[in-house]
Amino acid sequence: MPKPKKGKAAKAVKKDELRALTKVELARKNDKLKADLKKEQQELGKMVMTKRQRKLFQEAEKTEKSKKETAKALLAKKKKLAGKK
Repeated sequence: MPKPKKGKAAKAVKKDELRALTKVELARKNDKLKADLKKEQQELGKMVMTKRQRKLFQEAEKTEKSKKETAKALLAKKKKLAGKK
């Protein structure tokens, strides 16, 4: 079993790996990290909320979800009506 590289050799390998990644891959990786961080911050924020704040937050999420469902239903109706013509 090969020993893990240490010191300068390991740093050189890491630099080579970073160079191998294209700008698109780096951007995608950064976007994923940002999304994960945002999601984690929201979860932590939920844990710290008071009961009243949590209730308001849940109501806001519920209304947002219902608006999206309504919009989706309306778009489906629009497509259906457009198809009849």
